[in-house]
Amino acid sequence: MGDRAEKREAACASDSWGTLRQAQDERTLGGRDGAGSLRGAWRLGWVAALACALTAGVVFGAPSASIQASVDRETVAVGEALLYTITVSSQSGQSPQPRPPSFDGFLAQSSGSSTSLNMTNGTVQLTISSSYQLIAQKEGTFRLGPAELDADGTVLKSNPITITVVPAGAPPQLPSNPPGAASEPGEADPAPAQGGINPKKLFLFADVGRKEVMVGEPLSYYSALLSEYDLAECSIASEALFTGFVVENLDVKRQLQPVTFRGRHYPLGCEVSKKLLIPAAPGTFTIRPEMLRAGVKVPNAQRPRRRGGWPFNDPFGSDDPFDDPIFDRFFGRNFQVRQTSVAADPIVVKVLPLPAAGKPASFSGIIAEDLTISAGLDRKVDRNKVQKSLKETDALNFKVVLSGRGDIRALPKPELALGDGFKEYESKATPEVKVDESGISGRKTFEFVLVPRRSGQLTIPTVEVTYFDSSKRQYRTIRSRPIDIQVAPGEREEALSTGVASARKDVKVLGTDLRYIVESPSALVSYSGPLHLSRAFQLLNFLPFAGFVGVVLQTRRRRWLERDPARARRERAGKAAREAVARARELAAGGSAKETCAQLEEAVLQYLWAKLCVPANSIVVETSDATLAAHGVPAELAARAKELLTRFEMSRYAPGALAPGAIDRDVLETEELLTELERAL
Repeated sequence: MGDRAEKREAACASDSWGTLRQAQDERTLGGRDGAGSLRGAWRLGWVAALACALTAGVVFGAPSASIQASVDRETVAVGEALLYTITVSSQSGQSPQPRPPSFDGFLAQSSGSSTSLNMTNGTVQLTISSSYQLIAQKEGTFRLGPAELDADGTVLKSNPITITVVPAGAPPQLPSNPPGAASEPGEADPAPAQGGINPKKLFLFADVGRKEVMVGEPLSYYSALLSEYDLAECSIASEALFTGFVVENLDVKRQLQPVTFRGRHYPLGCEVSKKLLIPAAPGTFTIRPEMLRAGVKVPNAQRPRRRGGWPFNDPFGSDDPFDDPIFDRFFGRNFQVRQTSVAADPIVVKVLPLPAAGKPASFSGIIAEDLTISAGLDRKVDRNKVQKSLKETDALNFKVVLSGRGDIRALPKPELALGDGFKEYESKATPEVKVDESGISGRKTFEFVLVPRRSGQLTIPTVEVTYFDSSKRQYRTIRSRPIDIQVAPGEREEALSTGVASARKDVKVLGTDLRYIVESPSALVSYSGPLHLSRAFQLLNFLPFAGFVGVVLQTRRRRWLERDPARARRERAGKAAREAVARARELAAGGSAKETCAQLEEAVLQYLWAKLCVPANSIVVETSDATLAAHGVPAELAARAKELLTRFEMSRYAPGALAPGAIDRDVLETEELLTELERAL
């Protein structure tokens, strides 16, 4: 009892001591937890502030699109062009359409648009760039207002841009990152800024040769790109404008090759366009050459050589063996592609009107050089001898050919003063022209169909054409030679006699070109109803349905036979046997007794295997009668089959024992046997 009491007292003391220590630990931990809770609250505050900052755009409805405007130059001369670009970025997945500002003081023309799609961390960003070619019309300072964009219910505006237009002939600002003004001939080219492009080393040359022409006088337009830089790409941003001209396209060889222009060598030269221009009206017209977009390879700044970080040394002075100009050139790391616009100055052409003094009334409106005329017939007619082949009412082909330099295609039909000797029918015009850099040349042929109205000597008069000779600057009239022909009298019908009553004759029938009206309705067929109610029409409508039903039935039969191969074999056994007998008959006609017997034996056995649905080679000659009898074939027919198969087998090994004509008899017996077996089975 004493020991138990002592143990209980020790346990109580131990429990009291543990309770005291637990209380002290709780107080200690409570202090620590208070400090930790304070620090945790500060951390939660920072996290909440960061989350609010990140989601502020979403909470307060920040727009998901942006718009920006830019130009490739801010100073241009009158008549020069600049490129105005509107760039729109959107994350809404839609394709916003910006509204460009008013281009007062400029002639604006759209140069197209480009679209790019970028996906980063699940966010899709759509970028659309719309470009406009602006041609300065007058000098001054112009402010292009902001472009606008509707996004998320708000109107976004881009930055405004100020453009300075200087008088024509003043040095304009060069494209993006300008290197400075171009130097005069004979002076050294200015050193461009870092990444800049020298305008004397990359430009577009455009010329028309003559700046003053007359209406209808052709002139040649030529433009070419010349560059001393290495180009990564080049494309036409906007086509040339030829207001007031009829344009004929010429062949262009767009192939980069070295050229020499005005005593200076350019490693890259390429024809851009070649046109033949024909002025359509008098006045002063401005030709706007093309604008090109070129990607120029500009050298990068010299990168510092890296040292350290590699476990071995480079004998060329760098610890990185790949940090070398050789690798930079090989991998394309020593240059960057800079996009720039290339445009030529506008070309002013003065078109003079045709002189009014000395203008004849018969002027055809054609401007040409060295125009000639010739006329002739399609048959030879002697004016002093009546030709039997040319009579009244015979048709003649009269041809007028005009040839020379100029737009021969616009020549009108010449007028023929034929009088009452000829009757003129429809005419035909055939132009044959060639268009090249020197102009338009060729000929135009007019064909007239003429029919003489009377016999005797007739004359096709002179044909006159009046045109303006651009080389001599005067009006000219060309004439063809007159053509005299003899026409023989044609055959005429005998006319009715109109004499006195005493000389009256019976009426003579001269022709039967008029027929009496048919009075009897026997030749007419009555039609009692519309076509769609006739039996033939209804039968034709039924044919597609009948064909469809036939196709369906045939398809079902084919599928049914595919599901039952045994029945399919039985169905095809007779046809296969008849085909085999036909081949045997052909062999018999060729005198091959052994092959004929083998073919007949195979035909009978194959037929029995397929018809009785037994495995191949399961029917042998010795037991063939018993097998047939077991399948319900009469004993007499089974014996005949066995006897015929035995004869075939013997003939295969002893073909010489066959009597003359036995082969033909065997073929006939085989056909009869197969017919009777088909009935029995």
